[in-house]
Amino acid sequence: MGEFMNFLSRDFSRLLEKSDNFDVSIEIGVEPDKKVFKAHSVILRARSSYFDRALSSKWAQVEDGSIKFKKTDISPAVFSVILNYLYGGKISLDQYSASLILEMLVAADEFNLEDIFEHIQKYLINNRRAWLQQNLAHAHRIALEHSSFNKLQTFCMDILLKEPEKVFQSKDFGLLREEILLRLLEIDEIRMEEFDIWNLVIDWGRIHNPNLPDDVADWSDEQSEAMKNTLARALPLIRYFEISSEQFSEFVLPYQQILPNHLAHSIIRYHLAPNQPLAENIMPARRGNINSKIISSKQAALIASWINRNRELPAFGWRPYAASENPYEFKLLMRGSQDGFTGQHFHSRCDNKGATVTIAKVKDTHEILGGYNPLNWLCDGKYQSTTNSFIFSFINRNAVVSRVSNQYQSYAIYCCTDNGPRFGNDLAFNGDFKNQQSSYCVQNYYELSVRPTASSNNFSVDEFEVFQIVKKQLVNI
Repeated sequence: MGEFMNFLSRDFSRLLEKSDNFDVSIEIGVEPDKKVFKAHSVILRARSSYFDRALSSKWAQVEDGSIKFKKTDISPAVFSVILNYLYGGKISLDQYSASLILEMLVAADEFNLEDIFEHIQKYLINNRRAWLQQNLAHAHRIALEHSSFNKLQTFCMDILLKEPEKVFQSKDFGLLREEILLRLLEIDEIRMEEFDIWNLVIDWGRIHNPNLPDDVADWSDEQSEAMKNTLARALPLIRYFEISSEQFSEFVLPYQQILPNHLAHSIIRYHLAPNQPLAENIMPARRGNINSKIISSKQAALIASWINRNRELPAFGWRPYAASENPYEFKLLMRGSQDGFTGQHFHSRCDNKGATVTIAKVKDTHEILGGYNPLNWLCDGKYQSTTNSFIFSFINRNAVVSRVSNQYQSYAIYCCTDNGPRFGNDLAFNGDFKNQQSSYCVQNYYELSVRPTASSNNFSVDEFEVFQIVKKQLVNI
């Protein structure tokens, strides 16, 4: 049967190449890219409901027994492929550029060729993925304009939500629709430096205000107001406290006039007094690729740097891991809000799991406390000895790490059924961590206090998480 269909396809294709009884003349495109195609109305109308309507309506004119038809919104290169498909029933896409194939998809939809626009969508996604990622704004815009492009819409949204970095890095990022830009900026799991995101948002605004001078100092009041209006909904979604003071001073502060007044005041106050409580109208840190409601991927990478003692590599100097360099997987073992906030809940999920990191958000503050235990948690009511444990805190942009003192390494970790994780007598989670102020932090067996300015040693938590620390496997390519 397949052989007979090939013969049929070949013979009908010959009609397009050699026939002398064409009754349709179709003018495609506009100068300088314009071409006239000859065809048979009976084939066009049989193969496409679009042509069935078009060739029998006022769209077409009849002159000297031939139907004249014009179509300016498609290129001759694309129509040539479509016409050959209408006659021969075959289409080969490998020889064409991805941009031309996307044009074919639009044409196939307009001509109601359902059998091939599904095929073209699959081909683009499976074979031209890299091009789609680099031109995501353009591809997504086209997908949204055609309700039948469900596969392409799904693909673009998956990239947007699961790999937002690729959207930011696409060549046509500046062409994103505002609603898509806003959705991107709301995503917490972005593995990029916030400073780079800021620069891209400013570039996006410049593209939508093409007549702005290069130097922001040369903008007129009207130009500044236009840029402010363009970015009014985007700028509040930047995570400003993830931008260093040096970067803020040199690259963000010059744009102060386009920031909402209350936001500009909060950001400046934050950078001038970083130890003060964080302003509520500044977005919290992005989590990156870590499953945490408390810390970001950048903070997880810093903890990994402490685990690997990067500070103690004098030949290289102190350099924390970037989020993308983190050599460990932080595998969530428990989260208080879903698993409970007591020692019993902790031990049922975290004992005998090897190295772990405990993270807690102190109630009604922006303070994060935590500790690293390289050993197993147990319920034996005994101290455990190690030189590798440490406790830490994050307060706004300030981080403090405190390692167990050499003379007290025998008291580094304490395990007890009734308690949660306890790092010596320095950081202990007791009772109901959330509803009782029975947890405490007092400098004792560890070198430094991780709460040097706290008004009370005791605290309760808003959230509590424990992660198993697993070395990532290297993949040979």
